[in-house]
Amino acid sequence: MMKKALCVMAMFLTVFFTAACKSGPVATNSSTGAVAALDDADPADIGAIGDVELVVIYSGYTGIILDGSKTYTVVYRDTLTKIARKYYGENKGYFFPLIMAASQVKTADPDMIIPGERLVIPDLQANLDDPSARMQLKSLLFDIALIYSGKADVTRGDRRARYLKDRNGLAALARTL
Repeated sequence: MMKKALCVMAMFLTVFFTAACKSGPVATNSSTGAVAALDDADPADIGAIGDVELVVIYSGYTGIILDGSKTYTVVYRDTLTKIARKYYGENKGYFFPLIMAASQVKTADPDMIIPGERLVIPDLQANLDDPSARMQLKSLLFDIALIYSGKADVTRGDRRARYLKDRNGLAALARTL
């Protein structure tokens, strides 16, 4: 587990230092302290920084209560948002980061999960009822919303609209916790 975290951090630092040579404002992740340059950067660099940073956040989040968890095997056309809605309720799709963190999903994009991959579905209510887990979940949601905001800043079209929608949904959910 530690080896994986170090490898991911090394990848992040490599991408970060490549993008940091460019000037402009930065976005800082509140829990990891990671920084991403935004202006004058190649959009592909920012996307890579955001993706690496998301994977680091998901793999580093340890405050999940796994008692009462279920497992789910991904099928073709699944997304984590759909799975979160199935297990947590129709209006709770933005709880997908809880599943990603519990499952140690290797992808940063909740729509890019792989058929056959086994996911851990934590008991949402148990995580909301525990004050410590609830605060960590709130922090996780805000951190991911921040990254989506940075990705939206350098993306155009439908993908930008999706990042903004996800950012707003995750931040609004976090504020209710």
